[in-house]
Amino acid sequence: MKKKTRVRTREKPARKTAENRGLLARFAVHNPDVAWRIVDGEAAVVTPADGTLHLLNEVGTAIWLLAEKPVSLSSVVDRITAEFEVKRTTAGADVAAFVEDLAAKQLLIVAAAKKLLRAG
Repeated sequence: MKKKTRVRTREKPARKTAENRGLLARFAVHNPDVAWRIVDGEAAVVTPADGTLHLLNEVGTAIWLLAEKPVSLSSVVDRITAEFEVKRTTAGADVAAFVEDLAAKQLLIVAAAKKLLRAG
């Protein structure tokens, strides 16, 4: 008689997705103090505080261009999944991380729509 063995696997904790953090329900828009332009199809963006130049890749540039006016991050994810070959969950996590990074560098303003509308 064969002995049944039980294999224990340790499940990785679920990675918090952008949807779980609620970030995709928020809106993003350019910081009006930021200088930027498109060079050879890529956005070149300058941090207002220290003058650091940031060159964005194709996807980053697409996100940047969408944020010229207040845009919901959920709709940004929709556009990225439509234009690039990526799953929505991956795109959501990547967009959230990218937008959080740009907000930390004061390149984007991320807030609830009402707050953005009052500020603008």
